Amino acid sequence: MTLEQSIMSACSPIAPTYPRGSASPAQRPRLTFTRVVDVDNGHLSGAGPQRIRTQIEAWADTWAEARSLADQAESALRTALVVGAVTGIPDDFDADTKLHRVGFDVSAWTS
Repeated sequence: MTLEQSIMSACSPIAPTYPRGSASPAQRPRLTFTRVVDVDNGHLSGAGPQRIRTQIEAWADTWAEARSLADQAESALRTALVVGAVTGIPDDFDADTKLHRVGFDVSAWTS
Protein backbone atom coordinates (compact mmCIF):
# COMPACT_ATOMS: atom_id res chain seq x y z
CA MET A 1 0.00 0.00 0.00
CA THR A 2 1.38 3.42 -0.93
CA LEU A 3 1.52 6.24 1.59
CA GLU A 4 -1.23 8.04 -0.31
CA GLN A 5 -3.44 4.95 0.03
CA SER A 6 -2.58 4.79 3.74
CA ILE A 7 -3.54 8.45 4.15
CA MET A 8 -6.87 7.88 2.38
CA SER A 9 -7.52 4.75 4.44
CA ALA A 10 -6.79 6.56 7.72
CA CYS A 11 -8.80 9.69 6.89
CA SER A 12 -11.79 8.33 4.94
CA PRO A 13 -13.74 7.28 8.08
CA ILE A 14 -13.63 10.94 9.20
CA ALA A 15 -14.81 12.49 5.92
CA PRO A 16 -14.55 11.74 2.20
CA THR A 17 -10.84 12.06 1.35
CA TYR A 18 -9.37 12.95 -2.04
CA PRO A 19 -6.12 14.04 -3.65
CA ARG A 20 -6.35 17.83 -3.96
CA GLY A 21 -8.08 18.89 -7.16
CA SER A 22 -10.06 15.68 -7.63
CA ALA A 23 -12.92 16.43 -5.20
CA SER A 24 -16.14 18.02 -6.34
CA PRO A 25 -16.50 21.51 -4.85
CA ALA A 26 -19.98 20.44 -3.74
CA GLN A 27 -18.62 17.66 -1.49
CA ARG A 28 -19.04 18.92 2.09
CA PRO A 29 -17.26 18.31 4.35
CA ARG A 30 -14.15 16.75 2.84
CA LEU A 31 -10.45 16.19 3.39
CA THR A 32 -7.89 16.70 0.65
CA PHE A 33 -4.20 15.94 0.53
CA THR A 34 -1.27 17.04 -1.60
CA ARG A 35 2.16 15.43 -1.76
CA VAL A 36 4.56 18.27 -1.05
CA VAL A 37 7.85 16.39 -1.29
CA ASP A 38 9.30 12.89 -1.37
CA VAL A 39 12.20 12.39 1.01
CA ASP A 40 14.96 9.82 0.53
CA ASN A 41 14.82 7.88 3.77
CA GLY A 42 18.06 5.98 3.31
CA HIS A 43 20.45 5.17 6.15
CA LEU A 44 23.68 3.26 6.70
CA SER A 45 21.87 -0.10 6.48
CA GLY A 46 20.31 0.74 3.11
CA ALA A 47 17.03 2.10 1.91
CA GLY A 48 14.45 2.97 4.54
CA PRO A 49 10.68 3.15 4.21
CA GLN A 50 9.08 5.67 1.86
CA ARG A 51 8.69 9.05 3.58
CA ILE A 52 6.72 12.02 2.29
CA ARG A 53 5.67 15.46 3.41
CA THR A 54 2.00 15.94 2.72
CA GLN A 55 -0.41 18.83 3.14
CA ILE A 56 -3.77 17.80 4.60
CA GLU A 57 -6.72 20.20 4.32
CA ALA A 58 -10.14 19.96 5.93
CA TRP A 59 -12.96 21.77 4.09
CA ALA A 60 -16.32 22.46 5.77
CA ASP A 61 -19.20 24.93 6.00
CA THR A 62 -17.92 26.35 9.30
CA TRP A 63 -14.45 27.01 10.66
CA ALA A 64 -15.23 24.97 13.80
CA GLU A 65 -16.18 21.92 11.72
CA ALA A 66 -13.05 22.27 9.56
CA ARG A 67 -10.89 22.62 12.71
CA SER A 68 -12.45 19.49 14.20
CA LEU A 69 -11.93 17.49 10.98
CA ALA A 70 -8.28 18.60 10.78
CA ASP A 71 -7.68 17.57 14.41
CA GLN A 72 -9.32 14.19 13.79
CA ALA A 73 -7.25 13.67 10.62
CA GLU A 74 -4.02 14.42 12.47
CA SER A 75 -4.95 11.94 15.20
CA ALA A 76 -5.87 9.27 12.62
CA LEU A 77 -2.56 9.74 10.80
CA ARG A 78 -0.62 9.45 14.06
CA THR A 79 -2.39 6.12 14.67
CA ALA A 80 -1.92 4.73 11.14
CA LEU A 81 1.59 5.95 10.26
CA VAL A 82 4.84 7.07 11.81
CA VAL A 83 4.48 10.84 11.99
CA GLY A 84 7.33 13.27 12.38
CA ALA A 85 6.87 17.01 12.24
CA VAL A 86 3.37 18.49 11.98
CA THR A 87 3.21 22.14 10.94
CA GLY A 88 0.05 24.22 10.74
CA ILE A 89 -0.78 26.19 7.62
CA PRO A 90 -2.90 29.36 7.52
CA ASP A 91 -6.66 28.87 7.77
CA ASP A 92 -8.65 30.20 4.84
CA PHE A 93 -12.15 30.84 3.52
CA ASP A 94 -12.87 30.14 -0.14
CA ALA A 95 -15.39 32.74 -1.30
CA ASP A 96 -16.27 30.74 -4.45
CA THR A 97 -17.28 27.53 -2.65
CA LYS A 98 -18.16 29.22 0.68
CA LEU A 99 -16.01 26.64 2.50
CA HIS A 100 -13.62 27.12 5.39
CA ARG A 101 -10.22 25.42 5.20
CA VAL A 102 -8.02 24.31 8.09
CA GLY A 103 -4.90 22.32 7.36
CA PHE A 104 -1.44 21.15 8.26
CA ASP A 105 1.74 19.74 6.75
CA VAL A 106 2.82 16.34 8.01
CA SER A 107 5.98 14.33 7.51
CA ALA A 108 4.98 10.64 7.58
CA TRP A 109 6.24 7.19 6.73
CA THR A 110 5.41 3.55 7.33
CA SER A 111 7.08 1.60 10.10
